[in-house]
Amino acid sequence: MRIEKKGQTGIEGLVILCIIFLIFIAMFLVYLSKNRDLIVFEKELEERSDCLKLANAINQMFALSDSAAITIKISTELTVHPAEQRISSAQSSCTIPLRSISNNSTYNGNYFILNQGDVLVENRNNIVVISNV
Repeated sequence: MRIEKKGQTGIEGLVILCIIFLIFIAMFLVYLSKNRDLIVFEKELEERSDCLKLANAINQMFALSDSAAITIKISTELTVHPAEQRISSAQSSCTIPLRSISNNSTYNGNYFILNQGDVLVENRNNIVVISNV
């Protein structure tokens, strides 16, 4: 007399499939976490790049003669703090070597915000004037 255990094999197969499924879920959760970190890091790099691009344009305009101008494109909102010699964004900041920066033709030392898009940087009477186009 022989006893068949087909039901036992089916349960073992389901347990193995469940374990494999749980392993894949764990791997997927690790992937999602790393992907989120990568997206945040990419945003920080983009903001840092815009900050350095604006700082470089400011340096170039100050070094050039009066009435020189350049237009750059930024993809993030930047705040310029002339009195602190700093440009900042939501996740990044960089420094600038001068304070004579303004968003109009006179220097007042107040901070101002540049929206994303085209930005005009020009030298007017040795004051670097920055404005959205």
